[in-house]
Amino acid sequence: MSGPGIFKHRGKLDYYQRLRWTILALMLVVVTLPLPIVAGTVYHYYQTYVRATVEGNLKGVVEKRREAIEVFLSEKVAYLQTLARIDGFRAAPSQKDLERLFAVVRPLSASFVDMGLIDRRGRQVAYVGPYRLRGKDYRDAPWFQEVRQKGVSISDIFMGFRHLPHLAIAVRGGRPEEPWYLRATINIDTLKRLLKPGETSVRRYVYLLDRRKRLKLHLGEHPTPDPRSIHPPPPGRIQVATVRTPDGRPLLTAMSWLNQGRWLLLVAEHPSSEFVSLYHARRVALVLFFSTVFIVGILAYYTAHWIVSRIQAADREKDLIQEHLAQTSKLVALGKLAAGLAHEINNPLAIINESAGYARELMEAAEAKGRQLSPREKQEIQTVLADITAETFRGKEITQRLLGFARRVDAKMEQVQINRLVAELLKYYARILAKTGNVRIEEHYDRDLPPVKTDPSQLQQVLINLIDNAIYFTGQKGGTVTVSTQATPQEVRIMVCDDGPGMSHSVKEKIFDPFFTTKPVGKGTGLGLAICYGIVKKLGGEIFVESEPDKGATFVIKLPYHPPVEEDKS
Repeated sequence: MSGPGIFKHRGKLDYYQRLRWTILALMLVVVTLPLPIVAGTVYHYYQTYVRATVEGNLKGVVEKRREAIEVFLSEKVAYLQTLARIDGFRAAPSQKDLERLFAVVRPLSASFVDMGLIDRRGRQVAYVGPYRLRGKDYRDAPWFQEVRQKGVSISDIFMGFRHLPHLAIAVRGGRPEEPWYLRATINIDTLKRLLKPGETSVRRYVYLLDRRKRLKLHLGEHPTPDPRSIHPPPPGRIQVATVRTPDGRPLLTAMSWLNQGRWLLLVAEHPSSEFVSLYHARRVALVLFFSTVFIVGILAYYTAHWIVSRIQAADREKDLIQEHLAQTSKLVALGKLAAGLAHEINNPLAIINESAGYARELMEAAEAKGRQLSPREKQEIQTVLADITAETFRGKEITQRLLGFARRVDAKMEQVQINRLVAELLKYYARILAKTGNVRIEEHYDRDLPPVKTDPSQLQQVLINLIDNAIYFTGQKGGTVTVSTQATPQEVRIMVCDDGPGMSHSVKEKIFDPFFTTKPVGKGTGLGLAICYGIVKKLGGEIFVESEPDKGATFVIKLPYHPPVEEDKS
């Protein structure tokens, strides 16, 4: 079984399904859109805070290591200068003097690996230590040239004669005319102990480079930085920058110059530990975000389902009320049609009665004369009988139309000649208005109007409401009600125009609202046009009004040739 009810039900299901998904999407957007904004803002500020903390920690480590190295070197320089000024040591000391001095110094300063005495020509005349370096010539060594000029020299880390990385500190002693130089060597392990970051859960790496960015010391297993990515800071400043390893991986480092700009100290953190708290916070934020979206999605789905269910219930209640109102309107209109329909029915009944009496007279006259009916009399009787049959069917059609109008039924679609339907309806009004003479009805038909698939009974109800209203407002001062039809490529138009007072823009906006009326109390319920609007929509068409104050009103009905409602074939 198929019919308009099924198509209407399917259409509403599609509408409610779309409405459910629309509400769900809007709720998800409204609820979840602030989440990434808030999370992104918080993450940005937290990332800034963590980076500032990491940079601050790196700067603190560099500053502490720089101070440790500088204090250590200054202390050793001062220590050697004090030794060079000892009274018994001012004259040119001998090998034995140096051995006695080193025996005293060694327990007090374990960082000294060996000690040597160099004459003014650069030859080491005395040496105490684990290497065979007595008699070595240092006159071309950079540190020797520096100590001759400045009186103090702290060398770079170099290999020297011992072929091991080490650091030399030299000071000048003796008389100006007969200077000599006291030199002590510091093992590289001492610097490593000073530069070691200490026990910490963060994996840090320490690099010590010379002015040419050549690596001198490395603590940690991480690859050394690419010298091309290192941009040293100005003297005395600590700078945080991202350098890269030879394979291109970034490495956050803090750097500063040491030993009067001779060494560049770099402290870096392992990439996996630099922002470990930030990565953890990001993972937690992502888990919370997707969990929140999931929970919100479930709540939004059930909320949307509940809202649409309520809307469906309200629509069902509204449809039921509208059906009751339509039935009530039909009964009211039925009372108005009763007088005219009684007249319509009396006409064929009178013709039937007259035709039957005429046929009876013909037959009685023939029987009285005792003859057979002539062909002419037979033809007249057949004509009378044909009139009786036609008028009988006419009366039946009128009564069926009356019963169909009063009965509540769904739209029964059939091919309808709109011009004929309007003309038959206006005949009824023409008889009524002929008695008053206050209102005239004019008809203008488009002769090329094709048939339209619609429900004639319900369309008739709409036209009755519109024409009744037009007559009511035109009859106040008298005028003309014009009903016309027009064909367009897509639809058929029916226009009901009156010469009444018209309406304002505010009234036009509410004219199809239920219970809205401009008639006096007791003259109108405000349901007629609302019912008309519902019927026309149900038939797949449109209805609207064009009006201005004091210029009458024109109601326009648009009906498609093939509405999206099919005839019930059950």
